[in-house]
Amino acid sequence: MDEIAASAVKSAPGSERPNDIFRRFAQKFPPHIVFLILGGINAILLCFLTPPFQVPDEFQHFFRSYQLSEGRLWGTVEDGRAGGQTPLSLQELVASTWGTLEVQKVPPLGRHPLSSVWSRYRQPLQASRKRFAWFITADYSPLMYIPQTAAIAVGRMADAAPIMLLTLGRLANAIFAVAAIAWALKILPAGSEMALAIALFPMAQFEYGSVAPDATIIASGYLLTAILLTATRQAKWPAVKLSASVVAAGILGAKVVYAPLFAIAAPALFRWRNTARPLETALKAALPHLLMAVLAVGLTVLWLKSSAAASAATTAHAAMASKIAGIGAHPLRFTALLFTDLRSHLLRYVLSAIGVLGHWTIVLPNYVYVLAIVSIVLAISVQQDVKDVHMIDIVWCLMLAFVVFVLVQTALYVTFASPEGFRENSGVQGRYFLPLGALVAATAGSAKGMMPKSKHPTFFLYALLIAILFVDTLSLDATIITHFHLF
Repeated sequence: MDEIAASAVKSAPGSERPNDIFRRFAQKFPPHIVFLILGGINAILLCFLTPPFQVPDEFQHFFRSYQLSEGRLWGTVEDGRAGGQTPLSLQELVASTWGTLEVQKVPPLGRHPLSSVWSRYRQPLQASRKRFAWFITADYSPLMYIPQTAAIAVGRMADAAPIMLLTLGRLANAIFAVAAIAWALKILPAGSEMALAIALFPMAQFEYGSVAPDATIIASGYLLTAILLTATRQAKWPAVKLSASVVAAGILGAKVVYAPLFAIAAPALFRWRNTARPLETALKAALPHLLMAVLAVGLTVLWLKSSAAASAATTAHAAMASKIAGIGAHPLRFTALLFTDLRSHLLRYVLSAIGVLGHWTIVLPNYVYVLAIVSIVLAISVQQDVKDVHMIDIVWCLMLAFVVFVLVQTALYVTFASPEGFRENSGVQGRYFLPLGALVAATAGSAKGMMPKSKHPTFFLYALLIAILFVDTLSLDATIITHFHLF
């Protein structure tokens, strides 16, 4: 009776302690809900707020998405450069807003008032007036462009203006990315708070509101990581999760450097020997995992083989082949280059992962980078207890993250404008590592779960984390408005 009375006193109006308020806040707003609200609303807003083609390589991805919406899977080559026939109205939109159709040029920042963008919604598409345009994404896998392509195809049926096609592609991209990441945060077995902080980095949000496939790749990295870490350990593969894992793996596999993520849950497949039916349980866990990996790898190989003939005719392909041959002849010199690059540019990778907008033209306020790092520290501190954690999982995930890092470095050296001779590795940006966000967060969360539990409540720290993410999001929007001179 005394306990009931004490409970009644605690729940009486005005008697609630601050920690109870923060506890209720944490229960009502877990990471996936926070992301849906904060990330979802802002992603939609950025679809309209970000000036056309100011997200890295966006106009090239726009051309590729339009090409795919017409059912043309492969690009063409003219004068040794890959591209395709695109409507003149699309090219005019790029030239008048971005400033050039040259792939390697970055025009001055300039002014981009929203009134000027809105006036372009009256521009006719005139889809039959076409001319060849150069875009290096012409041989990219269609799997990375599914949301954008579907939305642009619908817009083409309605003869929508080119700027409307861009907006529709952005919206479809944003909806896919937000839905996939929110689902991943809901089911991620560890580190969901840290994964939330990374998913709301300004750079990541900047990508969500664009037509670039970075959004689908980041989201697929999150979703595949979460599904593999849950379904494989539980030996339960519902049809929805299996289908989603195949789609996510197919998108990730299109960027071959992320293929090691297919093996995230491999250590968990060997734990079933202590169960009543070890072989049966292991097969339930392993077979769907293997099916997913085989399908994804098969789609990737099929695409690479089908597009090889066209890409082989480009001058860029010849340069890539020469660099690959150089790596094979001098592997130690190339390895030394990777470590030198990491030592020299680690800070640049961190800052660009948090957010350097435009094409390396807009730096966020200094406090945004500080708060982003603080948010990671807070996210680790509020990590809840994790069950069934093994050191092998942590070591394995760290190894996979390192392998992906090396592959990204290697791919950028081979495909970008880095000079031969192992002098430098240009073109690597922190945004390329954002698809590893859920993997890094789950690894850190698992490591934290193996430590002694803190005796102090962390609900206030979680609320502080959300406040910091909100401030950084507002700062992102304010930076876009001011630096692009939208009004």
